[in-house]
Amino acid sequence: MGRGCVRQRGGGGGGLRGAHPQAGPVPAARLPRRPPRGPRAHGGAREERDGAHHPAHGPLGGPTRHTRLSGRRAATSLSAAMDARLAVPRADRAPRVVARAARVAALALALDLAGAVSARATGGGAVRLAVPIVAQSPERCGPAALQMVLAHLGADSATVAAADSTWRPEFRGALATDLAAFARARGYHARLARLGADSLVALLREGVAPIVLLRRGVGPLRRGHWAVVTGWDPMRARFVLHDGGARPVEVARRALERDARAADGQVLLVRRP
Repeated sequence: MGRGCVRQRGGGGGGLRGAHPQAGPVPAARLPRRPPRGPRAHGGAREERDGAHHPAHGPLGGPTRHTRLSGRRAATSLSAAMDARLAVPRADRAPRVVARAARVAALALALDLAGAVSARATGGGAVRLAVPIVAQSPERCGPAALQMVLAHLGADSATVAAADSTWRPEFRGALATDLAAFARARGYHARLARLGADSLVALLREGVAPIVLLRRGVGPLRRGHWAVVTGWDPMRARFVLHDGGARPVEVARRALERDARAADGQVLLVRRP
């Protein structure tokens, strides 16, 4: 048989007449396409964004919103969630703020009362002793303080003037022991002590003007300085000092305690015999 007599099966002519329908190769059957995985399985990204339902979403077939949101809708949902979470605290914020303010006010009142009780530990109101002012010469704060106290105790002018001899040039000042020895040599009771602020107030109420050693300044310039405590104001928690200047000065209790503590709290007490 020549080549031109045979028709190619499966072509457009439908095969030879009388041939068996199963004869020849059979075209491969098309397999069903597998559904794509991922967000497009139920209609693509649009259905994911719109939350379209699928029969497999539940027995009721209700719409289900996917948890993965993107873009502007995610930001909007996050903002809405935060607003919903903060809605209740905002409603309760006023009582909480009031309660916190009440606690702060109670604490401040307790601190004020504690300070007032400490300030009035020795009883009574303000006190001020009539101690004369003696302006000091350079480096002579100690002799000037002793002169003021001796004058307050009624010493004669010669004794008061002689107290300047306690200054010692090698120390560029006066030693506490020299000040006490001078007073004792003139018939006064004198002693050195370490006292706190409450003790100073008690001495003032007894009519005794304490001579306190304060340490002031910064670093190498920090030096001791003698001053006479002449008054106390419990309402303002301030002491009055004669510190060698032309007029009295007021010092807060805490500041005096700090400077006195830096000088080891030394106090010279001079009393009448």
